[in-house]
Amino acid sequence: QPILKVNPKNNVFVRWYMHIAAVCACVACFILYRQHVGVESRFGGIYQSGNAQMIQVTNDGANPKRVKLDDGSSVVIYEGGRITYPSPFKTHIREVYLEGEAYFDIARNEQKPFFVYTEDISTKVLGTSFKIGPGLKDRKDIEVAVLSGKVMVQYNDVKSSETAITLTQNQKAVYKYQNKNFELGIIQTPQLIVHDRADAKVESFIFKGTPLLDVLQCIENAYGIHIELKNTHLLDCPFTADLSEEQLYTKLDIIGASVGAEYMVDGNQILFSGGRCE
Repeated sequence: QPILKVNPKNNVFVRWYMHIAAVCACVACFILYRQHVGVESRFGGIYQSGNAQMIQVTNDGANPKRVKLDDGSSVVIYEGGRITYPSPFKTHIREVYLEGEAYFDIARNEQKPFFVYTEDISTKVLGTSFKIGPGLKDRKDIEVAVLSGKVMVQYNDVKSSETAITLTQNQKAVYKYQNKNFELGIIQTPQLIVHDRADAKVESFIFKGTPLLDVLQCIENAYGIHIELKNTHLLDCPFTADLSEEQLYTKLDIIGASVGAEYMVDGNQILFSGGRCE
């Protein structure tokens, strides 16, 4: 019968190789466990949702991917994004965990608030549309931009609502990853506020010798953005123009040019400075 001979050096190598393989397997299992626990801890206990099935949707393509949720809300997931949520939602709350960038159009339900959790912050909403994604300058930052309605954002590790920031239409908050704080701002293309009330005033942007104070007040009401005129000598300066077809920033450019004033975005407000009334 053939005799199997084992080289002692080879035997040591085999044992060493098997040891390394076992260590790698343990490390892989630990990483997977930490990922699951990490998501669970940031997700406000959503994984303890009783009999609910956890749904995970990932967009691996280049085109936006639309997902319809059980409550009638819809989510558009952009390239590389992923959402995780229970189906059905809990009886008293709706929760979604987001990785990457997505647009949310939330069905209104005041008795059942909607929460979106990301790595470091949470966004609470009753019924609105908004967008959450990486910051423009630093991809580790998180930007929450409100397109309609109202949302509240706060840190995940802080329970008190005193730390929450309320955002309304056309406003945004950028969570700065390095500094661990929020920076307020105005979205790139502000839109006119659409009121649900039938008796709501519809602003006209046709001005004929209108005092500049009233012009800016009209724009402020239409977009929900505070506008401050530092040069009080311009308050009664007459302004004439038809701004009906112009976007917000074009409106502001025309107004500023008419009196030689400049404006800047300071947080979630707009400040006019300089200028003279002739």
